[in-house]
Amino acid sequence: TLAKLRELHPTLYNKVMAFQNIYKTLPEDAKVFIDRLFVYGVRSMSALPSLGNWNLLKAEFQGKISKSSCSQLLDKFPPLKNQGELPHWSLLE
Repeated sequence: TLAKLRELHPTLYNKVMAFQNIYKTLPEDAKVFIDRLFVYGVRSMSALPSLGNWNLLKAEFQGKISKSSCSQLLDKFPPLKNQGELPHWSLLE
């Protein structure tokens, strides 16, 4: 639970809360992208890392997310600009 996380890991709790606050302000298509980003991030660390490929994620969303939403995502989550690897857990660093 969030209360337990706050008690045991206050720094991580603050990052989670900051992420949630930013996430709430995003347009719907940007939220869907972030949701899928986490799925692909988990896949990239699984037994089948090819299922978490950055190019697959880009292909899934190319032409389906507005330029405005892309701009907001890049502005609020600068690590997304690095397309070499999935920036799964480092969005707020």
